[in-house]
Amino acid sequence: GLPVASRTPGGHYALSVTLADAASYRIVATAASESADPLCQVLAIDESGRRTATDARGADTTGRCW
Repeated sequence: GLPVASRTPGGHYALSVTLADAASYRIVATAASESADPLCQVLAIDESGRRTATDARGADTTGRCW
């Protein structure tokens, strides 16, 4: 697997690899504390650099969070 820490240095987000194979990966950061930005609850990035973000309701907040 890919070497990814389980939390961000400040502890605000939990990190996970949701897809990893020879050609691709996707790393997801999910809010793990109340101090995480409520509009940026889930952030993700893939091997191509494509970034996404959603708030607690699942609304797209990519432009604000990245």
